[in-house]
Amino acid sequence: MWDEIGALARYHGDVPPEVRVLKLAEEVGEAAQALIGVHSWNRRKGQHASEEDLLDELADVMITAGVAIAGFTADPGRAGAVLTRRLATVMARADLAPVPDPGRVRHWTASAIVLAPDDRVLLVDHIKSGYLLFPGGHVAASESLAEAAVREVREETGIDAAVITGPVPAHPPMIVHPVPFRIIECTAADPVNGDHAHIDGLFVCRAASTGIGQLSEHEITGARWVSLTEMRELPVPPELPGLTEAAIAWVAAQRTPAEEPGSPLVMVTSNPAKAATAAGHLAAYGLAVEHTQLDLDEIQSVSVTEVALHKARHAYARLQRPVIVEDGGFFIDGLGGFPGALAKAATSMLGLDGLIKLAGLTGTRAAHFESALVYIDEAGEQAFTSTGPSGTVARQPAGHTRLGAWSVLWDIWIPPGADRPVSALSDQDYAAYLESWRSRSVFTQLGDWLRARLEAAR
Repeated sequence: MWDEIGALARYHGDVPPEVRVLKLAEEVGEAAQALIGVHSWNRRKGQHASEEDLLDELADVMITAGVAIAGFTADPGRAGAVLTRRLATVMARADLAPVPDPGRVRHWTASAIVLAPDDRVLLVDHIKSGYLLFPGGHVAASESLAEAAVREVREETGIDAAVITGPVPAHPPMIVHPVPFRIIECTAADPVNGDHAHIDGLFVCRAASTGIGQLSEHEITGARWVSLTEMRELPVPPELPGLTEAAIAWVAAQRTPAEEPGSPLVMVTSNPAKAATAAGHLAAYGLAVEHTQLDLDEIQSVSVTEVALHKARHAYARLQRPVIVEDGGFFIDGLGGFPGALAKAATSMLGLDGLIKLAGLTGTRAAHFESALVYIDEAGEQAFTSTGPSGTVARQPAGHTRLGAWSVLWDIWIPPGADRPVSALSDQDYAAYLESWRSRSVFTQLGDWLRARLEAAR
């Protein structure tokens, strides 16, 4: 329920919390009006409301109160904790239940020891506790522990992180989630919601980059990368240095050499042309690509990285072998990036002609591709992304998708410097286009990374 309340609070984000309290008074008045209508207490109007109307109005009172609480707390999880605490107090006041021991009120949380390539760890200046902590927070009803940890890192620091985990046995047709590095319970001293305990799923993650982005200012005042030595001199809970030291050692033990030259990587895709392209790029690194197709879960997300990561985790859970999954999106610049990661669905619904008409509304017709590749093995996950150059959308489809094309969108996208879509380029121009793309492609990034990992392990 609090996920939905949180969504409503964000939807009404431009309404001050104080106004939401006034809105609550309005909803109470409407409930009173419905009660009068049910019992015909207004003789002039007679019975003008049903019992169902009354129940709906009372539900609106509860929803509006929840949105007001979420507006003041800026955190649906905290809002839920407020209601739980208050309900327990009221129940105890009525001698219906004892006041619970604060140490026994437990909330599920997830946090992350996020490591940089040099094993520095990410800490955030936590407002409520006054400590430097690992990023983390409450788990929403709709997500797993690992998903919550990754989300909290992104929300608090703007950093994308990938969970490192050891091999997990697959149990088809079940979805197997990453196993936490530790599950720990600790007391959360909370002057607002009351003291309670956190059962925390602690994950070890690698950061996609060390650039700190937009901070979650209602929760933290800053974020920084620190070494283990520096951490011991900072205001952190006493257990953090030991946990970090153990995590660094665990990751070092988890590291395995990259696949030896000639050992196949499994690329999971329904597109043979995409697998052939990957094989061509990775052959330069002595890596073979084995193409396979699986019926994978595919989430609808505006992030191509999230889509690729979800599918790759599903594939690895089933195959228990090093896998790679690529996903791409088509972004029309003047439409705010639409259709983006939803390009496949948009093309299916609108067709190429529909996308051309939409691009024509922008004036410039500018568009580009973005690609995400996720590699997973027993040592963890690694994501690579690439943003292509901005070309233009043709005024009509070329009408003959090139043999070996990844996507029908090649039939309408004109690369910069060209006068026709990719599928209509001459063989010479097509080869030049592919060569210009090769150096920044996600497959080249993967090859460079695997080579570096293998050399570091030797």
